Amino acid sequence: MKRLFILLILLIARIDSRTLNKSRVISRRRGRERKELGRLPISRPIYAQPIDVNRISRGGNALDSLSAGALKVDNEHKSILTQSRLTFLFFYISIGSLFPYLPVYYHSLNLPGSWIGYLGSVNPITTFLISPIWGAYSDRNSNHKQILLLTFTSSVITRLLMLLSNNPFYLAANVFVTAALNAPVKPLLDNSVMAMLRDKGSYGKMRLYGQLGFGLGSSVVGVLIAKSTLGYRLPFLVHGLVSIPTFFILKNFRVPPKLPQTSSASSGPKFKEGLTLLTKNVDALVFFFLVFTVGVSSGCIENFAYVRMREVGGTGRDMGISRFVSASAGVPMFWFSGRLTKNLGVQKVLIGTLASYAVRFTIYSRMKTPLGGLPAEFLRGATFALFWSTATIYAHKISPKGMSATLLTFMNAMYGGLGQSIGAIVGGKVQERVGTVRLFRYGATFDAAFVMVSAAYFAVRSATKGKDTPKVMRIEESDEEGT
Repeated sequence: MKRLFILLILLIARIDSRTLNKSRVISRRRGRERKELGRLPISRPIYAQPIDVNRISRGGNALDSLSAGALKVDNEHKSILTQSRLTFLFFYISIGSLFPYLPVYYHSLNLPGSWIGYLGSVNPITTFLISPIWGAYSDRNSNHKQILLLTFTSSVITRLLMLLSNNPFYLAANVFVTAALNAPVKPLLDNSVMAMLRDKGSYGKMRLYGQLGFGLGSSVVGVLIAKSTLGYRLPFLVHGLVSIPTFFILKNFRVPPKLPQTSSASSGPKFKEGLTLLTKNVDALVFFFLVFTVGVSSGCIENFAYVRMREVGGTGRDMGISRFVSASAGVPMFWFSGRLTKNLGVQKVLIGTLASYAVRFTIYSRMKTPLGGLPAEFLRGATFALFWSTATIYAHKISPKGMSATLLTFMNAMYGGLGQSIGAIVGGKVQERVGTVRLFRYGATFDAAFVMVSAAYFAVRSATKGKDTPKVMRIEESDEEGT
């Protein structure tokens, strides 16, 4: 078994080294071409080609030239959408094949609840500390593609090395290194897709392919676990194999061209100035705090939901079915997320997400059979899809110029970093002392109380806003194209 994983790691590393060298050569060549031709302005579609105005003014085939130029732009945009769908699909297949089973893998090693919580917290807290650094670095140097390829591949390799030892301290060190390398991958993907979309509200229609991929990867692996003798080591093997085609898809994925960096005022605020602007935005601060609170609930429930399922006799097959139900529920919500966000507003989506966690905690605490948690899984998929799409669009909307990757990275850090780490640690401590059932009861009580407090706050804030003050946390039709 170990020989098989070592061969897989060497294969991924060899592919990565060859392809990255080729990618650097292509990147340098494109950089020289951009210097010669000049960069396109932000308001123009990224891959649009200019039309020869002199040729149009001379008559002849003016309409043909105009139609050809418009058709080329439209075809380029369709190609971008197709690449975005494939990228989300395969990237989340690779994640879904392993991530849902990590807490159960730790549980199969007979680790206590506190250690499961600690290991579950290492990844998010490392993401919280490292993600903003990666985001700021990629924004300043505009080398998103190289960072994306390097961090994705190296994190897959280190993740596979987890199987070399069952020592909890080795596992903690491995999770830390992997998390540090993997921290910028999701934010860079989200930022690249958002930057290339004409309609920012259609982000959810792209992200739903990630939901499909996650459900496909986790459900197939769940069935394989039930039939395999490898147990919960099998997800690591599938994760490594799926990561190979995922790497090549990421390699061909288009990222926005480097934007010009100038010292003029029109180029937008600098990094520190941008953060200063955000700290003065009350809506932005409340938004990130609510994202953090959702992350706390997520860190608790995601690390112990399947542990609870295993306690009532659940197998890998049951977990796979649960993830499939969750993914299926999320697909239509991602599709309609843009419209729902505009109609409901960000605040209602966030409050509704917290309310759904209270319901999920209650369902898990009362379930008697492995599939008794299916309603909670359905609710998970539906609410997460709307929450994540809404949060991504809003974070992109409020970001100062040149800081979109930084803001999306910070949002990921608040949710998947600080929030989930605290949820995992506290959840692990409570689970070890009082058990999983009472842990979920406490979680339901906390979320229900927080929903009432948040609803009261927004009601008071909306009532006291002046006539000239914009609505609280809303994404209007005019904001559809982004900033």
